[in-house]
Amino acid sequence: MHPARCAGGFFCRGADPGMAVGFPFGWLSWAVVVVWIAAGVVGHAQGTVVLRTGAGTALVSATEVISAQQMMPSVPLGFVFGFTTDEEAEPGTFQDSFTVTVEDGQARTWVLLTADANGVVWAPPAPGASPVDPASLQRMQAEFPALQPVLLRHWAFAVTFLPVSGFSAPVRVHFDLFDNNNLWASMAWFQEVRIPEPSIPSLLGILAVAWRLRQSR
Repeated sequence: MHPARCAGGFFCRGADPGMAVGFPFGWLSWAVVVVWIAAGVVGHAQGTVVLRTGAGTALVSATEVISAQQMMPSVPLGFVFGFTTDEEAEPGTFQDSFTVTVEDGQARTWVLLTADANGVVWAPPAPGASPVDPASLQRMQAEFPALQPVLLRHWAFAVTFLPVSGFSAPVRVHFDLFDNNNLWASMAWFQEVRIPEPSIPSLLGILAVAWRLRQSR
């Protein structure tokens, strides 16, 4: 798997193409996000992995692996991330950017998002990657933790993702911060990368939220 230039002038990972079909579990993804936030998962910096520009390399990366023993059928992958930068918003230029890519045991790859000074692009097209059905990717704004230095612009989201065919173990989540090596600093962070194994109260909360979401549709 190698970095490739994607739509919008950012860089992302590419892999073998896969399928994209309809997704029936969007309500469950939303329920997981809502229960996470209610449980206080969003908004703390403990266990946060931080990636920074300025090291003189074009790419700073971290990968989290979820094994078969940690996975649950039909439960979305979840994580919390943020991106912050001192760069000005300049559409059409190559800026520092942060991309999240998911790869499963069948070498299927999904590019979930990319963030730069212009904001966050969700499910961007990427060479060789499987398209992401918008209904399979849910997000909700999260609190940005107290990290230093404090930069000009920042975004943070709690995210869940589950393709219609599910995942094949192991699942790898790649977090890539691309540095254009200019003078302006950028930083990305992530936490809570998991396929949640909820407690009984949390599971009941997920089911209650899911039922309400389905009733409101």
